[in-house]
Amino acid sequence: MPGKWPELREARVSIVVRIGDVPDTGVFSVFLPTLVQTGSATHVNAPFFADMSRTTLDFGHAYNQCLLYTARDLALDVIQAELAGQSETEAQLIVDLLAPRTGNVGAGKQWFDGMASRWSSASPESLAEQPWFLSQNQWAALRSVSLFRLLPRPTVFTESRLREHATFAVFHECLNSRSQQLHWLSGACGFTVYPRQEELAATVERIAGFLHTAANANWNAFWWEVQNLLPGASGMLLKRKVLLGRDGALHSAGEDCTVFFAPRRGVGEDDDLANDAAIVEIPPMLQAHVAFLHDSISLYVEGNRQTDTRR
Repeated sequence: MPGKWPELREARVSIVVRIGDVPDTGVFSVFLPTLVQTGSATHVNAPFFADMSRTTLDFGHAYNQCLLYTARDLALDVIQAELAGQSETEAQLIVDLLAPRTGNVGAGKQWFDGMASRWSSASPESLAEQPWFLSQNQWAALRSVSLFRLLPRPTVFTESRLREHATFAVFHECLNSRSQQLHWLSGACGFTVYPRQEELAATVERIAGFLHTAANANWNAFWWEVQNLLPGASGMLLKRKVLLGRDGALHSAGEDCTVFFAPRRGVGEDDDLANDAAIVEIPPMLQAHVAFLHDSISLYVEGNRQTDTRR
């Protein structure tokens, strides 16, 4: 405070992160909290030079800037020496210490940019290469782990099933409550936290294989949910075995195989799928290259409208 600052001979800097499933909104304190947010979930306490109102802190002031640098260095030291490689609680704390809490603008951007500048190479990408992030199976670099875009009330592509069959590294479920922070942190490092469409398509194929062996598989739910998992990117599933045929096998649609919809017989406005086996019988020599979609997959709904699966 203005009256005491000239007497200062030693400055003690401390950082605090609250343990819990819900990340806190960090603020700066000058022994008592100010109204100034840190931009992260980390609280910073130090004898900053401030006015009595505690409503602003001038980080253009060399003394305040030195204290802020010390707080950032402390956070990085704690991550390296005490948190990385430990348990789920420590994994949450690392994200809270590093990631923007309010987006990659304003205080959030300033916090992460400052952390990056204090890192040895002064580059955001260097932070993304450190094995500080807990995946489903191990500690890994930020850029090598992804988040799911979870579907609302899924039947097939549930979180547990996506985790079990994912073809890419996934953040541990303890970090679900830090999803937004991880999204902002990855964005600040110059890449997306979400998997590539090719990786999602490979995961869809793996789940199709699981569904193929399950009793009472709901293939209509599978295809409805695929529309949301890969919106506008169904082409990624070409050459992948995701189409259940009338022969009970999974087929891929591509250069070597064509999967047809079962023929329809015209009977006015109430067209029905043709069930005449002779119409859809495939000669043995062509069965490796031609298939008909299984009848359990709905292509039409009431009113003779096409479903998304057919479209």
